[in-house]
Amino acid sequence: MQIRQRGPKIINQIVVTCMLFSAGTVFLQAATTTTWNPAANPAGSGRWTDKANWSGTIPDGGPQGDYKCVFNVNGARECLIDTVITVSQVVQGDNGPGGMVRIVNGGNLTAGR
Repeated sequence: MQIRQRGPKIINQIVVTCMLFSAGTVFLQAATTTTWNPAANPAGSGRWTDKANWSGTIPDGGPQGDYKCVFNVNGARECLIDTVITVSQVVQGDNGPGGMVRIVNGGNLTAGR
């Protein structure tokens, strides 16, 4: 009897664990990846907020801040942050050399949503 009573309980625990893992995987995949590439904008200022410095959409935080910001372009100029920025992830050197991110007066970078 005890084996039959424990069986459904174990199955329920496995199902709940799988559901939580799946929910976490969906959350991790929700971030929009964009790469710092100011070489595409040679006349630019190097500011984070200049859309032309990014290969994808500008990671402006938006309502959720769901951006993965990658710095991996060889020889890219430094990124200047002079405003408040909130994103999910900042990645230095993902399949590349990384890069310099400089936070100047008035700037603030928050990552890790």
